[in-house]
Amino acid sequence: KDTFKRFDTDSTGFITEENLKTVLGESFEPEEVTAMMQDVNVNHDGRISYKEFIHYLQDNPSSAHQDAAAKLVDERVKKEGRGQTARQKNPNSAGNKDSSGEQKCCGLQ
Repeated sequence: KDTFKRFDTDSTGFITEENLKTVLGESFEPEEVTAMMQDVNVNHDGRISYKEFIHYLQDNPSSAHQDAAAKLVDERVKKEGRGQTARQKNPNSAGNKDSSGEQKCCGLQ
């Protein structure tokens, strides 16, 4: 839920394309952000619900989008000094592997 909240920069309960651009900054081209929205926003209402977010994470545990986004969020958290990163809170978060070497994301299996 904390990761979702980091992307929901305006605290609406949804992640919009503008939210993604805010969090991801200049690290992603606008086309890449649009592609992320299309991948995650399955009902095509222009915003990502928490349910869609979790569904995407569970069905795509080794997505390149997830790895890149997790790294950027963690960098931003460290830079702003807001406490632990998602990976510090959850060692099985995006970009980490479990003891069998299998890719895990956000503690979801």
